[in-house]
Amino acid sequence: MAERRVDDYGQFMMTLIKDPLNMHRYYKTTMQPAWSAVRELRKRVAEALVDCPADLRAAAVMTASELAENAIKYGEAIESAPDIQFSLCADDGEICIECTNGCTNAAGVTELTERVREIASSADPSALYIERLEQLMANPTDSGKLGLYRVALEGGFGLECTYVNDVVRVKARRKIQ
Repeated sequence: MAERRVDDYGQFMMTLIKDPLNMHRYYKTTMQPAWSAVRELRKRVAEALVDCPADLRAAAVMTASELAENAIKYGEAIESAPDIQFSLCADDGEICIECTNGCTNAAGVTELTERVREIASSADPSALYIERLEQLMANPTDSGKLGLYRVALEGGFGLECTYVNDVVRVKARRKIQ
């Protein structure tokens, strides 16, 4: 069953596909960089995964929110990526959440890709999270930048990041048991 919706402001377009014969869920949307879109995204991800275990649903909602918030905070509209693209795909073995946005801040993207590599190669994401908290306590004027650590630690998602032609794509994957 496929369902297409546009919000009251014409800002939030989505496609939701649920296959009643298996656990396949696919959700894709184009978002404007607005905080109201993140609230709507959390709601739609929860709806798409309503038949999944509560802990998986909560982890996916948090992960979707963190990736979308980062796209809003650090992204920008460019010709090849004028809006934020979001997708969720869940099947019998894995859930994949992907967020794509434009960004011409090469230094910011380098910091992002280094953080993703650090998280991906870590045997202990909780140590990274605690280390970042300690950095924030030592430097209270520093910004948070805890979201990706939360995705790995609390959400149990692995992270990947690519940057091609000023377009950032962050993927979060988690095996479904």
